[in-house]
Amino acid sequence: MKKAWVLGVFAVAAAAMLLSGCCGIDLSQFMPGTGGATVSGLTGKNTGVHTGDGGTTTDRVQTVSGTVENPAGAGATTFGGRVVVSLNGQPQYVTPVRSANGTWTYSSDMVIRRGTNTIRVSVEDESGSTVATSNPFTVTGNLPMRDIEVVLTWNTDRNDVDMHVYSPSGQHAWYQNLDGISGCNLDLDDTDGYGPETFVCETAPETGQWTVKVRYYNDKDVTSPVTATIRTTLHEGSAQSYTHAFTQDQANSDDPSNDWTATTFNMP
Repeated sequence: MKKAWVLGVFAVAAAAMLLSGCCGIDLSQFMPGTGGATVSGLTGKNTGVHTGDGGTTTDRVQTVSGTVENPAGAGATTFGGRVVVSLNGQPQYVTPVRSANGTWTYSSDMVIRRGTNTIRVSVEDESGSTVATSNPFTVTGNLPMRDIEVVLTWNTDRNDVDMHVYSPSGQHAWYQNLDGISGCNLDLDDTDGYGPETFVCETAPETGQWTVKVRYYNDKDVTSPVTATIRTTLHEGSAQSYTHAFTQDQANSDDPSNDWTATTFNMP
């Protein structure tokens, strides 16, 4: 296996050198672990404390940031692809922003888990092929165990999808009441695409059946179907994932008639 891997690396490098030499294309920016995609670090949402690679934090909600190269070229003013941030193997699209000097940066909020967390950032071109991948960035969460974590993401930019969580007694956490379930928290209302929105209970305040629903609030002129994903993790075990496709006509603000009941689960 080692020999095959080494030969593969040499083959990729040789191909890159050939393309660079014959066609004048600089492929170095797209090689894994180069400036094509970098993680600058994490910043705690509550404390503002920066954590570097290999560090430890007590902030559960973090903002990850860094730089990426534009597959459309250094001089392009629109990004020719998409940026993917993966936390512990779970991917999430983010929207990069071009600074005044032409550098493309990204930032995304995420909820880390107790113990070791691994973050990678990659760049996809317009065909969906990965053209750059960062080195792995690790951070240790010095955090208490969570009884419940529910994460909502979706695969389109600009539009607004909302998570609604109901406790067994009928308490309701949603964008108008992020702390609507005692002892728990829905971190934010993402109104401009992709998510994530994350609901966390460190200690479940109620036993019985919990319900998670998703509502397509506003399409914001996105005409393609929107695939929403809910990932539920109980007692920091294995995540359970559920997906559902909404069509543009199902975006109906606070009307619950098109709600998707993503999952129900019981807390003992």
